[in-house]
Amino acid sequence: MNKTTVLNLCFALLFVCQSASGWRAGFSSQSIPYTKHPETSDKAVCMAGYGMLCWRHATVSHDPIGVQALFLTDEVNDSLVFISLDAIGFSQALAKTVRERLSTETRLAKENIILTATHTHSSIDLQGLRGGLNEQQEQAIVETTVEAAKKAWGKAQKVSLHAATSNDLKGYNRRTKNNDIIPQILTIQLLTDQSIRERFIISCHSRCN
Repeated sequence: MNKTTVLNLCFALLFVCQSASGWRAGFSSQSIPYTKHPETSDKAVCMAGYGMLCWRHATVSHDPIGVQALFLTDEVNDSLVFISLDAIGFSQALAKTVRERLSTETRLAKENIILTATHTHSSIDLQGLRGGLNEQQEQAIVETTVEAAKKAWGKAQKVSLHAATSNDLKGYNRRTKNNDIIPQILTIQLLTDQSIRERFIISCHSRCN
């Protein structure tokens, strides 16, 4: 994603947040299958982010790994859903399957189903570059992702939606060995009578140690 794309996304979200009223939102989080007890033979999965071959199987779950979904709709029922997977990335085939299933079951337009990844180097391989998933595992991942989005859709309630951007992100580009990074940060805040939810979107390539 280049700088122009990031800026356009930020400004577009800021515009719709400020120009529309009657927002409703729902949130849901599900655990990704095959990550609670990955050491068992029937649930063995390859870890992503460690070379090009599947030479590293997950042996234990250190922290929860999941999929999060945020559903948004305005007063004229223009709707979209953001889906975030705790993974280094995912294949286009998996994304296509999720979009088709979710669009069929919710009537959301495919182009309004946005899939992203946290890009953690400490999760399972959903790209197929380091061993990938077998058919049973891929089906379970798809089912969980679709279920998370449907639950977010079903939990939609009235919210006050706010957004802001900043150009103050600091970081280090390990490729060019300087501070040349995309500095934009987008914050989305959802307020209800009972709770506050915030989402931060950054465009840099984060690294987990």
